[in-house]
Amino acid sequence: MDTGNATKLAAGALLVGASLLSGNAALITAAGGVGVNWTSEAFGELWRAALPPHVYVMLATSARLDVARGDQARRYFERDDPDQPLKTEFDPQRALPDVAIVETTGARMADPARGRSGVTDIRLRRALLAIESVQRHDRLVLLGEPSSGATCCKLTSGWNSCGCTGKCRVMSDA
Repeated sequence: MDTGNATKLAAGALLVGASLLSGNAALITAAGGVGVNWTSEAFGELWRAALPPHVYVMLATSARLDVARGDQARRYFERDDPDQPLKTEFDPQRALPDVAIVETTGARMADPARGRSGVTDIRLRRALLAIESVQRHDRLVLLGEPSSGATCCKLTSGWNSCGCTGKCRVMSDA
């Protein structure tokens, strides 16, 4: 616990209590007011310190965007080899949706020039972000179970897409 705020909280509570016990209206007004201010400030700081940090996550859609094809796709794999796993920074279990490769397609065939089997016409795709979808289309249907974040996404996306200028309307069923 933050000792400075704990001390401020105790001092504020003592000032309020002592001023009320005195029965003196001027003392209640002056010392009690200071005590209430100190107490509320200390409570606010202690509360902020107890809260976990905010976490913001980009929402992805089921739509896909091409990231790379052919030889350009090799750089996304360990040792630039499509037979190896994706590099950590592109792994969908570890990367944010704007860089995570969620779909890999390609035909495997022998590559005698390199002396091993390889992947030709490889295609890497990532998820389209919800905000990208809002920017591309003038209408968007957002579905979600209760408490899934659909309303928050709708409001955030709406405000972000119009730059808070009031040029768009965010429709709500609630």
